[in-house]
Amino acid sequence: FLTLEELNRKFKYFGASRRRAPFSLSKNYKYNMNHYSLMRKKSLSKVGSLSIYGSKLNIRNYSSMTNNKLDPEFITGFVDGEGSFVVTIIKRPRHKTGWRIEARFQIGLNKNDSALLKLLQDGFKGAGVISEVGNVVMYRVTAISDLINIIIPHFEKYPLITKKQADFKLFKQIVELMKEKKHLTNEGLRDIVSIKAAINLGLSVNLLDAFSDVIPKERPIVPIVKSIRPNWFAGFSEGESCFYIDINKSSHTKTGFQVQLKFIISQHSRDRDLLNCFINYLGCGKYYSKSRGTGEFVIVKFSDIFTKIIPFFEKYSFKGIKLYNFLDFVKAANLIQNREHLKAEGIEQIIKIKQGMNRSRLGVRSYGNDSSKSFRGLASGYKKIPYYYMYNRDKSILYYSSQKLSDYNLLGIHFFTLKTHLKKESYYLGKYCFSKKYIDLAKQLKMSFFDVESMLIKDRIHKKNKK
Repeated sequence: FLTLEELNRKFKYFGASRRRAPFSLSKNYKYNMNHYSLMRKKSLSKVGSLSIYGSKLNIRNYSSMTNNKLDPEFITGFVDGEGSFVVTIIKRPRHKTGWRIEARFQIGLNKNDSALLKLLQDGFKGAGVISEVGNVVMYRVTAISDLINIIIPHFEKYPLITKKQADFKLFKQIVELMKEKKHLTNEGLRDIVSIKAAINLGLSVNLLDAFSDVIPKERPIVPIVKSIRPNWFAGFSEGESCFYIDINKSSHTKTGFQVQLKFIISQHSRDRDLLNCFINYLGCGKYYSKSRGTGEFVIVKFSDIFTKIIPFFEKYSFKGIKLYNFLDFVKAANLIQNREHLKAEGIEQIIKIKQGMNRSRLGVRSYGNDSSKSFRGLASGYKKIPYYYMYNRDKSILYYSSQKLSDYNLLGIHFFTLKTHLKKESYYLGKYCFSKKYIDLAKQLKMSFFDVESMLIKDRIHKKNKK
């Protein structure tokens, strides 16, 4: 075993960052569960009071991520977190109205989670297509018949409960107009523009210019959630949750380190009521307001994690790559429950587990004994997920940063637009520069998400008026 001095050096090598990265993804979907089953059974045999787990883990739920049929509520929960209802209106002079309209339902994931996307497609009776663009795999349903007969009926029977429900209701109105061919008339076009103005980020600068006299339709009010359905929560957690191991130096422990497990769900602050509803549903956790217009539901109490969160996801299991983070998280929880974290070798194991979570994986490890591998060897197998930074033209001011391209999409900056500016080193709206590099000398403005959004809206309006 390592001495505390050696362990401290290895901990320092990793940096033990407090920053939380998004969940990791993998190309390999096959792994051996035997080690995990034996480890879990052996650990639980030492905890007689926790009979809630039973004597045996349901391996059937974890044995495959490609043969499971998704529960309809799971699908709705996942879409509440990751899905989008999109309406595009593009100028096409050859069309009768001069505009082409497309309505589509879509979900975009990292390409390494394509197996989950295929399960989602199967859940929608095979409707739509799956395509790959760079590192993103996109599932799209654009056929009006599929939207009318499959997608819309699903969400009417198993309703969304986040604010995304309002987007769905508006989207449905547009699809019904398109079914009646009203999008091919000038009057129908204006009705659709009015509805689109209330969806997501509203109208683009070009559409605002072309339809300046159109009044946006009133956005539907989404009722406050009164109850949470377990399969919905499992699906929502598949897309939005994070299992995190926080390791910090401490002068109050013999090993010199303190370990804390965290279960976190982040969401836009407009869904604050929903996150607070999780507290009542699970009987634990707290809500915290964060910067950039977001909020977090967080559980840090170990007894809550071990007796509530872990049993929940053992019963309502993950179907995608999030499963691997959960299994690592459980592995660390068992070490803590058995008080192994109070020993140097236990801390070493937990650090090893932490470094395999929430980062891009090049391959999925078996859950066997990895003690023969060095810390440096393990670390070299993982690649850090990049941040995307938004600066002014000369990069002297940092306005915003995020690891999620979806965050920029919420700001009205399309995935392809961001990638194009990164590649060409050109300027968005003539004044903003994107980069994957962090510049130490840049002044960091403490702007919330809403501040950045408002700033961009003003710049877009200013650019439009200049024309």
